[in-house]
Amino acid sequence: MRFREWAHTYDDYAFIQRDLVEWGLRWFPPVGRFSAALELGAGTGMLTRHLAARFAQVQATDLAPEMVRVGAQAVPEANWGVMNAWEPSGGPYDFICSSSLLQWAPDPAQVLQHMKQCLKPGGEMTHLLFIVPTMPEFAAIAPDWQPLTWRDAQTWKHAFAEAGLEVRRTEEDSRAVHFTDCCGLLRFIQRTGTAGGDYARPARLREFMREYDTRYGRGKGVLSTWTFFAITATRP
Repeated sequence: MRFREWAHTYDDYAFIQRDLVEWGLRWFPPVGRFSAALELGAGTGMLTRHLAARFAQVQATDLAPEMVRVGAQAVPEANWGVMNAWEPSGGPYDFICSSSLLQWAPDPAQVLQHMKQCLKPGGEMTHLLFIVPTMPEFAAIAPDWQPLTWRDAQTWKHAFAEAGLEVRRTEEDSRAVHFTDCCGLLRFIQRTGTAGGDYARPARLREFMREYDTRYGRGKGVLSTWTFFAITATRP
């Protein structure tokens, strides 16, 4: 991931991540239910601005200092700080949440166990993320370029249960997203910092773009499938 490099352009390009937040907001507690929230992987504050309207105290955190600086300017009502989402600290909090984060978790059950330690007994957590099938068109042409291994809904439910959390609700929604062409899709991936590893050689990149445009070209541009997933769980 290259989130540090693209903090300054993230909001301009991350329309799918913004759609995920807007789709998942109904999963979040209403005003007054909880007082303090911890947001992990807050980025530039896409979800944070909504949390600030629902909680008296919001601790917004991200691993990238560059993201924290941009987020603190965008949503000054929250308390901002650098934190590793895979090993969070502080609390205990009434509510823990994230958006467009958990799909990057190296070991979901272990990460969720760490998060649970920061959650009050009886507290709640809600996470919005991407699951299978997400970007299957991309993987069909260049599977070795995938920045991560997408997991399915059942795998995530199992990880929460393994971490000792009680899953209350889940929902998924698969969407067909259109980009002007493959170049537009690659620009989105780059400018949101989600590209992993080294960039491809120019010759292979041109070949990939031609193949993608040919296979997945539609009247509105080219197709890219993204599947949203929301999960809410409590700590017994």
